[in-house]
Amino acid sequence: MSAQFFSTVAEWKREAARENSEKYFFPFRDLGRVETGESCFVIGRKGTGKTAIAEHLEGQSGHDRFCEALSFKSFPFHLLYALKDDGYSSKSKYISLWKFVIYSSVCKMMAKNEAIDSTVRDLLQKKFPIEPKEQLRSVLASWITRSFGVQILGTGGTFSTSKAAPISNEGWHKELTALSEIVRAHLDDCQYLITFDALDDDYQEMLNADQRSFYLSLITSLFKAIDDVRNEINTNGRRLFPIAFLRDDIFDQLEDSDRNKWEDIILRLTWNRDSLQRMLAHRLSRAENSNGPILPFDEAWGLLFTNQLISPESDSPKLTMFFYLMQRTYNRPRDFIVYLARCAKVAAGKGLARVDSKHFLMCEPYYSEYFRQELQDELTPVVPDVIQVFAALSNMARASFTLEAYIDSVAKLSKSGAYDPKKSSFPPEKLMQILFLFNVVGNRTSRGRRIFKFADPDENLNLNQAITIHPGLWKSFNIN
Repeated sequence: MSAQFFSTVAEWKREAARENSEKYFFPFRDLGRVETGESCFVIGRKGTGKTAIAEHLEGQSGHDRFCEALSFKSFPFHLLYALKDDGYSSKSKYISLWKFVIYSSVCKMMAKNEAIDSTVRDLLQKKFPIEPKEQLRSVLASWITRSFGVQILGTGGTFSTSKAAPISNEGWHKELTALSEIVRAHLDDCQYLITFDALDDDYQEMLNADQRSFYLSLITSLFKAIDDVRNEINTNGRRLFPIAFLRDDIFDQLEDSDRNKWEDIILRLTWNRDSLQRMLAHRLSRAENSNGPILPFDEAWGLLFTNQLISPESDSPKLTMFFYLMQRTYNRPRDFIVYLARCAKVAAGKGLARVDSKHFLMCEPYYSEYFRQELQDELTPVVPDVIQVFAALSNMARASFTLEAYIDSVAKLSKSGAYDPKKSSFPPEKLMQILFLFNVVGNRTSRGRRIFKFADPDENLNLNQAITIHPGLWKSFNIN
């Protein structure tokens, strides 16, 4: 294979926001549910493609389809916590704020739409002038404070009069009614999408109980606001579709009486062998030829790898490289992208025609370190001492263990000063349950089957059965 192909694959990005979405986005089977508004909540683990979908939707704007992308990456959430509405219960006190954001977003899109009545459009362009893409913090402040002091097309509402004040809880409430009335009265039959992405960016701050309460109330209120707006506006051919993207472990912590009703409008991002192979065939084909046909999986995979088999363990049958890699991932696109990019980099550096089993396995330690860091970042808000927990798991130097063996490992490290019991967040029994929920550990049956939560969501950890570490962590835990 050409050096250019290897160099192209080696440049694949693990973050969708940095990737060439137009070239690499894989139009998976259920994408239409999001594009048509059938699903407005996209739920999935980190790395399953939420941001990739949001980026794709933003890139599909046209004369009859508008998209406003709101990314909360590095957003100072604490600025929103003060903007509550005491007319709602504690878990719903930010509904008015989110409705304000949604209606402001759609009004901004209406200001660009030539099909909207010119009188309405002129007014909206004054309130929401077309400007270069700004930081979300500046945008919200601008929406809340920019003003003209005029009645809004007979609705009785007025925009506030201050122009440069910081975000505050004064003024925007009275604009909410006016903005919603504009949308009700003048929204046409074009499609309007509003995406809410990177909502987990404040998750690291959830260690504090009060902060956690604010954050979960904010997210719950967003989901309720989206559902309310859909039901209020989408009649007579109107198509306003706010869409929220959220990690599944955060969604599972939301407590609200409407949660069961949301199941009908949720798209859960899950990947299996077939969908992963189609995704990889798409990406590898596009890396080889941006405008060429999408090759069958075996042919596309063969552009990068030989057909050599690998023995995962001494007593296990040999596997293809793809199935070996499936055992070391959470079946997420990001995991495969990281591994394949590393393999391509090695192939380019060594001048290989294709990656053989030897060089494929050489890439595993790099991948395993990535895998470990992903889990550390994800677990830190829940288990602050996760680094020393991982050290205790690594210290056992074996893939499967008992709870007593882990306790012994902690005791040995504590004696040497490498583990501080005072920093332990949970007793061992509770800790293992949490690690199971995050797929760090699973169970290994007497017949050798491994059970992990991501693959068997209805299973629970059995502490009386052998506990096993996910194979993706083995190399970083010095397990051979």
